[in-house]
Amino acid sequence: MANVVADIKTTADGFFRWWFSELAAIIPRRISRLFRSRGGRLEIDFLGDTASLVYKSDGQEHHLGGLNVTDAPPGMQKKVFSSLVSKVRRGKIVTILRLPQSKALQKRMILPMAAAENLREVLGFEMDRQTPFKPENVYYDGQIVESDPHKQQIVVEITVVPRDVVDETMRRVASWEINPDRVGVVQVEEPARRIPLNLLPNGSGGKSSRFKEWLASLFMIAALGLALVAVFLPLQQKQNRMESIAGQVEAAKKGALEVNAMRSELKAIVGSGQFLVEQHKAKRPMTLLLHELTQKLPDDSWINSLRVSDLKVSVSGYAKSASALIGVLESSPMISNVEFSAPVTQDTRLGVERFSLKFTITPVVEK
Repeated sequence: MANVVADIKTTADGFFRWWFSELAAIIPRRISRLFRSRGGRLEIDFLGDTASLVYKSDGQEHHLGGLNVTDAPPGMQKKVFSSLVSKVRRGKIVTILRLPQSKALQKRMILPMAAAENLREVLGFEMDRQTPFKPENVYYDGQIVESDPHKQQIVVEITVVPRDVVDETMRRVASWEINPDRVGVVQVEEPARRIPLNLLPNGSGGKSSRFKEWLASLFMIAALGLALVAVFLPLQQKQNRMESIAGQVEAAKKGALEVNAMRSELKAIVGSGQFLVEQHKAKRPMTLLLHELTQKLPDDSWINSLRVSDLKVSVSGYAKSASALIGVLESSPMISNVEFSAPVTQDTRLGVERFSLKFTITPVVEK
């Protein structure tokens, strides 16, 4: 149903644009020139916590202003941006939402030249292999930056932004009653590029041209009865208000469910984090182990190898009497399960015994 309504609205817009263009054709050129709008380009740039509006028209750039959207409440945001947009000259304006470059992943890849005909579809198939994302979790677009006719290859620069980042920013802008035509990235769109960057997928209503022509004819006939339609406008307005209230109630209900889900998830994260903290507290610092070994080992013994894996320790070295080391180390409160991991050998050159021991570090017990 939503698609049909959107298609009707699109067709109606097309009809009225045609109607007014036909009316403009019969107005003298000197008069119509006074009302002709040149249009322009409205850019909404997000940089950090600030959103700014820039209007470009006739080769000139006008900075309309901006606002810290993190500190300002939603009501103030809508009021400020409505005031800024009201400064823009009316006409055919292309509205572009541009996200910070830090939110985007850019990468260049080499593709066959035939991929240029269906570049977006090819990039979707390559997404899993070329980036850490799945195509259904991101918005993306690609730009051809190099072409090699001899090798039949092209170099494509792909720009990828997580879907939740784009959707959240689109919802914020929609609350200001601004509907972007394109979504790009700040400092990615360059004037030299022939094709503007647009992360939103190219879509169409999917209706046949015959159906649109039929609707256009229907609107032409309906235009003659606009006076009668005005009688039903109050009823339609009441219906729209009821639907709006119902939508707000549904949105509030959905928001409450999301808050509960986030609360449960946060509780689980806090619990797992506390477990890791307790595990870390139970481990003795490496400096403490080295100090204990230094104090316990006799002066005629030394270690040339020490390996620690969690609570398991392996040491090897030389001692005057290797067998006496087991009792010496067992006397430490933080060392247990001391045993030889290899036979003791005699080093005739040094006149000492070579040993390999392993033991367990006793965890810290909280009181």
